[in-house]
Amino acid sequence: MSLKNIRYWMLEHKFEVGVVFIVLGILASILAVYGLADIGSPKGIHDLAASLGDWNMYLIVVGPALVLIGIWYVYTLRRDRKRFEELMTTTSKSKLLTHRRELEELAWELTKEDRQRLSAKKKELKIR
Repeated sequence: MSLKNIRYWMLEHKFEVGVVFIVLGILASILAVYGLADIGSPKGIHDLAASLGDWNMYLIVVGPALVLIGIWYVYTLRRDRKRFEELMTTTSKSKLLTHRRELEELAWELTKEDRQRLSAKKKELKIR
């Protein structure tokens, strides 16, 4: 799989990737806390955290970083989706032409269906 295909897949599944990052970040953070702190934890989690050894120090950094990356993915997707929907509700050809570049960029950052919707809207308003 080439980098282009991976990027395309990640754009099409941005929400799911963000949620996976958040979940993995939370799990990594939990393992790091249980591994570094000598607190009463469930036996299975404590054994897994103990088996990581010195890697717990890395997890204490990687876990929150993954959570932040996941939150950023989900936030930007929601922001872009909201702006795209606002711009697509127009029936004015001049307004669509004014925001054409922004709409095309947003459509590229969203899904294939959104790019198709933009194409249909351009045809509807007779824009090349």
